[in-house]
Amino acid sequence: MAIRRFPRKSSLRRAKNVLEGVVTPSLKEGIILADMALRWKDIVGYKIANYSMPVSIESGVLVVVASSPGAAHHVSMMGASIAQRIKELWGLEIKGVRSRVGKVRRNQPPRQKRKLLPVEIPKKLLEEKKKAFEGKIGRKDAEEALARLSALYEIRFGRREKKD
Repeated sequence: MAIRRFPRKSSLRRAKNVLEGVVTPSLKEGIILADMALRWKDIVGYKIANYSMPVSIESGVLVVVASSPGAAHHVSMMGASIAQRIKELWGLEIKGVRSRVGKVRRNQPPRQKRKLLPVEIPKKLLEEKKKAFEGKIGRKDAEEALARLSALYEIRFGRREKKD
């Protein structure tokens, strides 16, 4: 008797059918809410997205937290268009939008430090600075280092005039 390597086609089910049985409506709302938070600026626009964030769906009502009363009012006024956009994107029926004032949390990557580009010090300026420090410290390497530092400072920040 031969052993079947693959099950019969009749026993195979589509992944969608299997997931529909497992995913509860509240889990589906949670998944949509997470995706909604990621795409919030596409729903309300970049300006309002900086001051607001969806936090939950309660009985078909989207709850949005806003950083100021003005932003909360703006989100409330946009309620119908927000609900329509959510229906277009995810097929989720939203009855209304309720906003409240609170802290808007953003998961943003840490800012990168601005890297300074290397500066080429003109030979004439470097020689001028070397002459200014020559014989004042007593160590040639320290005098050269101070001359380079002084020239770099002058290039980056400009020459400062001494006041009498």
